[in-house]
Amino acid sequence: MFIRAKSDRHGHRRNQLVRSVRTGGAVHQQIVAYLGDAPSVTAALRRWRTRIASLRQRAAELRTAAERFRAQMPQVWVQDGVVPRPSRFGMRAANKAFGMYWSAWAAAERADRAADRLQRRLDRLRDAVEHEVGTTPDDIAFDASA
Repeated sequence: MFIRAKSDRHGHRRNQLVRSVRTGGAVHQQIVAYLGDAPSVTAALRRWRTRIASLRQRAAELRTAAERFRAQMPQVWVQDGVVPRPSRFGMRAANKAFGMYWSAWAAAERADRAADRLQRRLDRLRDAVEHEVGTTPDDIAFDASA
């Protein structure tokens, strides 16, 4: 496996982890993972772990904000502990409060989904490197400059 540097149409350098595969008499290259602008696999893993942690923290903060919005609502608005979705009809103040709650909750869900996607990507990269090299990515140093 090796790291191939490619430039996108804007001139930004993007790195790919590539494996050479022989099929028949020809050698083909398969992209194992996109590393983005990370210069090495370990740098990508470190960056992705940090990003996952920040996304999870952001989701927790947004859920706390949503619960704060819910606590500020009069109990008449919240029936059986469930915050209704905002509607086009009804009280304007209630719809604004409902909208603030649901938008914070939706943003928290988006942050969680992004963290889950990145975690799956990190796991696939780790599995591919372990399968190909036989060791964890943290033990080896892939370097694009080499």
